[in-house]
Parts: sequence; structure tokens; C-alpha cells
Amino acid sequence: MDDNNKEVPQEELKGKDSSDKQDVVDTLVVTKEVEDPNSKKNRTKTISYIIFLVAMTILVVTLFLSLGEIQQIGDAFINITKGTNYVWLIVAFIVLIVHFATYPLSLCLIGKRLGTKSKFSDLYLIGASEHFYNGITPFSVGGQPFQVYSIHKNGDTTSKATGIVLGNFIVFLIAVNIFYAVSLIYYPRYVNNIDPSMNWFKYVCFIGYGFNFAFLGFVISLGASKKLANFLVKCMQLLCKIKWINKFLGNKIDDFRDYCDNVQKVIKEMWKHRKTVFFSVVIKFFSYLCSYSLPFFILKSIGIQVGWNDFMLVTLGTVFALSASVWVPTPGGTGGIEYAFKIVLLSLLGGSMFDAAIAGHASAVTLIWRLLNYYIVLIASFICNGIFEGKFQHSLVKQIKQKRLEKNKNKDTENN
Repeated sequence: MDDNNKEVPQEELKGKDSSDKQDVVDTLVVTKEVEDPNSKKNRTKTISYIIFLVAMTILVVTLFLSLGEIQQIGDAFINITKGTNYVWLIVAFIVLIVHFATYPLSLCLIGKRLGTKSKFSDLYLIGASEHFYNGITPFSVGGQPFQVYSIHKNGDTTSKATGIVLGNFIVFLIAVNIFYAVSLIYYPRYVNNIDPSMNWFKYVCFIGYGFNFAFLGFVISLGASKKLANFLVKCMQLLCKIKWINKFLGNKIDDFRDYCDNVQKVIKEMWKHRKTVFFSVVIKFFSYLCSYSLPFFILKSIGIQVGWNDFMLVTLGTVFALSASVWVPTPGGTGGIEYAFKIVLLSLLGGSMFDAAIAGHASAVTLIWRLLNYYIVLIASFICNGIFEGKFQHSLVKQIKQKRLEKNKNKDTENN
């Protein structure tokens, strides 16, 4: 379908007279090719995801507080108020702000290099809004479709918007996989102290590592090899000769072919602009370094004696825990992430689930970490999304008024 074939959501036309409606149709740039995340159908999905997230959060907190560690968790929180421990919690909050502030910059750099029509401020807000849509969707897959829609809504073609988001996603994969690779240095430290009853956790983490490395390799290979893309399309076509597979996969072949074409275009563009890609990876790496390092400062805030020589051990321990929760299908990995993170913390602290004192400290750190790194970020991201939508609506109204003025001037000129 041609990008010039536009359609305006009916929500935009409510409450406007016929002249205003035509102005909206002429001004708003939206097509059928990109699904509107604010449509009635998707709003219903979003609300259901949020309700499920709240329910999962209540369940996780209830479980943490019913494991016989309430006294120890309470003591850990009290320790924050002792002496200057609270300063480390403030430091953690500042580090969180730095993470949130730097996270969208890679999207801004890539967008401007690829020639987007979006303003820097719009790209920044779109990048910051990603946390919200990722955080409320299973497997954290909602952020990219929202970004494609938003960039496209600002005037770029679907292909251009998809290319920008794909480029930023590849930068994310590179930065995160660097952390995964480096964290393997400490792999023995993370698994040697794991409770024998949880040996399965080691294998789950190993599978998570393999998945992340393989996915990055797959995306790069897909972008570099036309033969691989054609081979995969042929495989899909062969599978679709089976009726029940064709029912679910048949109408996705063209979408997958377009995806392959987009990946190949993006890889070529990224190779042309290696300097921009390098700085984007550095920014994303730094942003995630801030995010992953939060447990180090939280541990210090509750009085655990960790030195700066333990900084990378604790920071990369977060990466190790996240590798085990890549399979969790709940919004934001809620439930699985907390459990995996607590297991790794217990291993680092030399305790077990049956050691109430150490388990209480691990639970306290886990709860504070998720509050900072997930829930506060989710709220801040939601606010950024609201600001972006407000800016877009304000800009739309200005364009409508400008067009109306131009029409009135033309009418006056014709009358004279």
C-alpha cells in the first residue's frame, strides 16, 4: 500500500464541524499501514495489560512478604535511615535519572542521521516513552510498534520510521550483548554459591545467554545476507503448504519479507554511518551501565559492606539475573525478574533461601530495585508519552488554524 494513502482515526474527528474535519484529514499524517496504539482496540489491550501488571505486582509483593522474612526486610529498610546510608539511596535515584535521561539519545542520533522529519524533542519523547509500552506488554514487545507509529505520525514514511526504530534496536542489542559477554568473566562467582536445590537456574541463565547472542547474530546475518532472507522466506512458504500452519503463518510471509528488506537497508545505512552508530552504542551502553549498577548503591544504602572493587561484580550480576528472565511472558517480566534477581543476590551474599537474615536483605534490595528501575521508570515514561501526544495535538490544532487562515485569505483575495 502506498504511503500517500492516508486514513484518519475517527477519534480525531469527534466534536468538529465539517470544515474542521476536512482540515484534520488534510493535516494529520496517519496510514492504515501502521496500527494506532491509541485506537479503541489497543487502549482496551493496554488497560488489560495494566490491570494484569497490577495484579502480578500485588502477588509478587505478597509472596515476598509471606516468606517469613518480614522482620528482616523491615530491618533492612530501617538501616537506610541509620547514619549516612540514605545518601546511597539518593545516589541510586540520581543514577536512575541519568539512565532515563540518556536512554532516548541513541534514537535521536540515528533518527537525525537517517533524515527523519521529527524534531529532536519529539524523538527524545518517543524514545523515553518506550519504557511504558515495553513495560506493560508480554515479552516487552510494545515499544517498537509505538515508536514506528509515532515517528510515522510526524511525517516520515512507514519504511523510514521502521528503519530508524530497527537501527536503534540493533544498537540496543549490541550494547546489551557487550554486557552479557563481559559478565561471563564472573560466571563462576554467580553460580558457585547457588543453593543446590536451584541448580536448574544455571541452565536457564545459560539458555538466556545463548538466546541473546544468537538473536544479535541472526539480525546481523539477516541484514548482511540476501540469501539467508530468501531461504527463510522459502522455508515459510514450504511450511504454509500445511493447512493449519498456513492459517496462522500464511498472511505473515509478506510482512516478514518486508522486515528482511528493512533490516538489510538499515544494516547498509548503519555501515555508512559507523561513527553515529559507535556513539549511539556508547550512549546506550552508558545508559544501561547506570541501570544495571543500581543494586550496588541499594546494597550500600541498607548497610551491606560492598566496596568499589565489587562494583562490576554486582552490576554484572544484574545482567546475569536478567538473562534468566528473558523467557518470562508477563508484562515487564514481573515475577520472574524478582525471583531471578533474588537468587543471584543470595549467591553474591553467600546465603540461601533458608537463611532468613540474608534472604531478608536480598528481598529488600529486590523490592527497592524494582521500584526504582521499573515502576518509577514506567510512570516517568507514561508522562513523557502524554507530553508527546499533547505536543502533537497542539501542533495539529496550530496547523488547522493556519490552513483556515490561508483559506480565508484566499477567499478575501477572490472577493476583492
